[in-house]
Amino acid sequence: GAETPGEVRAILDASERFGFPLVVDGASRAATMAEDLAAAGVAVVARPYYKGASNFGKRETSDWPTYDSIARLVGEGVRVAIASPGGLGATQLRFAAALAMRGGLSEAAALAGITQNAADVLGVGERVGSLAPGKDADMVVMTGSPLSTGSAVVATFVNGPLAWSPALAKPAAPKGGVRRPRNSSEPAGAVVISVDELHVGDGHVLTPGEVLLVNGKVASVGRQVA
Repeated sequence: GAETPGEVRAILDASERFGFPLVVDGASRAATMAEDLAAAGVAVVARPYYKGASNFGKRETSDWPTYDSIARLVGEGVRVAIASPGGLGATQLRFAAALAMRGGLSEAAALAGITQNAADVLGVGERVGSLAPGKDADMVVMTGSPLSTGSAVVATFVNGPLAWSPALAKPAAPKGGVRRPRNSSEPAGAVVISVDELHVGDGHVLTPGEVLLVNGKVASVGRQVA
């Protein structure tokens, strides 16, 4: 954990001296150290500034919030995984990415911050984080851009089968009726998901795009798959 430039400098020096691998958790006030972090090849888990329901600028000495720290880190080439600000849970990752975009971060970089970069920092980037052949078939289908606050979830796939959809989330049927279990899923097999806009996770967006899932893995990704 390191937030200020002094803390980041100290932990970089310790890492260089003792040779241990390093991921900085924080650096919210250390954007001035972006060049040093990039040169050391150190990844950062960053949280955008957020204080819900706070009033700003009420005093002459008050500072307005700034949101550009993550954009400055990414601009210098630092690999950044975006985490939810304090007080918010993992369900608010899209909101956290949107806050980073408010500070100048591109949509592609913000999406990578909560997908591929996060997976790489956690050491599971070879399995998840983007849509590529051989990776786990975990994905979500939405009504619009993944970072748009107006986009809703249409379906969620986990290891290939459908794990959630509005139909699966319907309330129980009347007494005597037949209801599908809430935690049930579609049988495994070959499934093609066809969408108007496919965010691959590595910065590429295919319009339109398709993903072929076979036995819980991504088999093919493209504008059209066999």
